[in-house]
Amino acid sequence: MIELPEDINYVSRIADWIELQILFSGNRISKNKIISLISDVEETTIDSAIQELSRRLSLYGSVQPYEIIGNVIIPKFNWKKFPELTMCLIFSTHGAADAGIGTKLFERLTKECIDHYFGFESINFGFPSGLSFKSQVDSFAESCYEERGDDPSPFDKDRGADLVGFKKFGDSRNSHIYFLVQCAAGGTWRDKKSIPIPSWRRFISWNQNTTVPAMAICQIIESEKWTNAVDDYGVIIDRARLFRMMTSKGYKTEFALKKQIQSWCKTKLN
Repeated sequence: MIELPEDINYVSRIADWIELQILFSGNRISKNKIISLISDVEETTIDSAIQELSRRLSLYGSVQPYEIIGNVIIPKFNWKKFPELTMCLIFSTHGAADAGIGTKLFERLTKECIDHYFGFESINFGFPSGLSFKSQVDSFAESCYEERGDDPSPFDKDRGADLVGFKKFGDSRNSHIYFLVQCAAGGTWRDKKSIPIPSWRRFISWNQNTTVPAMAICQIIESEKWTNAVDDYGVIIDRARLFRMMTSKGYKTEFALKKQIQSWCKTKLN
């Protein structure tokens, strides 16, 4: 059985655990079984978790990880079919402590998803890298025909952006569409600061109206917290949206990355 998370009285965390448990085991689970396994949680909380699972089905889209019949949650595929989803569920259920290369795998997955879904090119920014942040900014600005401004300080690292997705028009002029994406695998994403667009405007003189902050996370945000998250961080790419991207027409995770994600999941599930 998948280990129960520490904050198991939290509705979304219970729902995360149920998703991970049924996909990993390949077995259905009933409300009564959940109550027997989480004996110190009130039945009404379990009911709320099942309602949350029902809400998530509409968010996941046409390919759904499970179905709910009565008070029974039934997996619709084995976790190995979509280890990318399993990785996100592990992070969402248990956080990113001792994640090893897991956080970088999540960044790479996010990159592949947004490149495919939006037709972007994208590059990874920040630390660690073989290049200084200044060198990365120089190279990026030159490739997009944007004017450089101030140099980042040695302490800036990546100013919140783990990757930048962009869509160029191919005419050797500036003024393109840019996505500045912060990737937050663990449960502490709410503690992160939003990407400071004014700082990036100091580094690169791009059009602020076509430069969009975004955050990719492994959780699925509760309905009542969604609006504030959007206000704080910009475009939210949560687990449900990532799953829609990876199950969209023509998408296929790069083979080596998928195998690495599967291997990482095995170390966390066994």
